[in-house]
Amino acid sequence: MCNGFNPPPIITVSLEFLVGAMLFGLRQRFDVISMRTLNCTLALVLGAMLPLLAWPTLTGNFGRPALVGCFSIAILILSYPNGILTRILSVLFLVYLGEISYSLYLTHLLVRRVLKVLLHPDRFDGLAAHTRLLYFAIYAIAILAAAMALYHLVEQPCRRQLRKVFP
Repeated sequence: MCNGFNPPPIITVSLEFLVGAMLFGLRQRFDVISMRTLNCTLALVLGAMLPLLAWPTLTGNFGRPALVGCFSIAILILSYPNGILTRILSVLFLVYLGEISYSLYLTHLLVRRVLKVLLHPDRFDGLAAHTRLLYFAIYAIAILAAAMALYHLVEQPCRRQLRKVFP
């Protein structure tokens, strides 16, 4: 890392794993931390990460370990049940998107291909901004509708049937 020395990838990955394991151990010991402490620490970590992400030349000598450490601490802070990320991700719409995420994964490419034939996106570049926004909304709604249909009409009934067969 310093003076042109690059350790083998196995050493780098091992060190990153050890940092993660150490932070997990700390997470287990300090289960209750105040929201103010969590938010202040998260703000400091994100503030340290921004220059490292904004200027890739900094990821040389000290940047990569610092970035790994910052990401690790950010993930640790965001994992607390009373943290800000937990509150954001517990919004009902986002929970529902999580439930249908596999259906989104299965249907998005098929819907995009169908809409590509119907909407002719090759003319997209010459359109006004509000028309592009309309195209994007059509894509998003169609993909979401297809995923919801697959989830409720196929995935859920199949799960119920499988639970009957294999209790």
